[in-house]
Amino acid sequence: GGTVTASLCGSSYDTKIGIFSGTCSALTCVAGNDDFCSLQSQVNFNSTNGTTYYILVTGFSSASGAFNLTVTCTAPPPPTDNNACSAATPIACGGSASGTTVGATTDGPATSCTGASVAPDRWYSITGTGFSITASLCTGTAYDSKLDIYTGGCGALTSVACNDDFCSLQSQVTWSSVAGTTYLIRVHGFVGATGAYTLTTTCATSLAQDNDINAPAQVIFGQAGKQGVGEFAPNPAQFGNTIVKVAAQQETLASVVLHDNMGRVVLNRQVELFEGENPIELSVADLPIGTYFASITMNGEVYRRKLVIAH
Repeated sequence: GGTVTASLCGSSYDTKIGIFSGTCSALTCVAGNDDFCSLQSQVNFNSTNGTTYYILVTGFSSASGAFNLTVTCTAPPPPTDNNACSAATPIACGGSASGTTVGATTDGPATSCTGASVAPDRWYSITGTGFSITASLCTGTAYDSKLDIYTGGCGALTSVACNDDFCSLQSQVTWSSVAGTTYLIRVHGFVGATGAYTLTTTCATSLAQDNDINAPAQVIFGQAGKQGVGEFAPNPAQFGNTIVKVAAQQETLASVVLHDNMGRVVLNRQVELFEGENPIELSVADLPIGTYFASITMNGEVYRRKLVIAH
């Protein structure tokens, strides 16, 4: 019922590790890792009390060798009533939590950044890593759900991102996090809907992964009613400027956050978008030569693009 850590750190070859549940003829992947500690692997996962887990020790490509597997377990936190924002339940990267909003009250803002409709809610908190975080209700949720992400105090929340209907009637949202910042995850529903849910969280652990994970595809510009983000042009940027085209389905706000290759935020802009194609020009003349990673957030979707600056 608590968190389990399975580690191959200290082994003598390029290892990989996988955690599975189910039966040997029908395994379900729970978690996996490659290269957590140099070329060795370590994975953390939230266990379900009484469930048997299978640990697969293998190697990268055809690598093999001697290994040292250690498993440690931490007790689950005491149950809390996370009906109130102030009693938000902590959830870790790679964590999973199940619950129900049936019988809950509405403790959050009266509106969501997806629209005016809100519903009885449950609250969770997660600490920013400096890379993107994804909160998902896509698996194990049985009602028309919504997700809102906030920072700040419960009496003065600031909206960071939100989503409605990412996966059918369920929700998933990805946002760029700031290391050490506490984010509040609000699980609620559309127009008063309530029901059982499972919340899972995943966190990018590197800039390369951050640039690839859950990145929606580009839009083909000229297609009416499509939302998306093109590539930067020119790229590499020239004369200290570059432009990225953003297509919006309706008037909305978007954020453009640029990280350097150390994960530091070097540019953060809020822009107002009109329906249709919007060219966003960025002035990068003050930034050093190098490779940068952009996160463009619009209507709960995060689009990641790479930008090279070569003055």
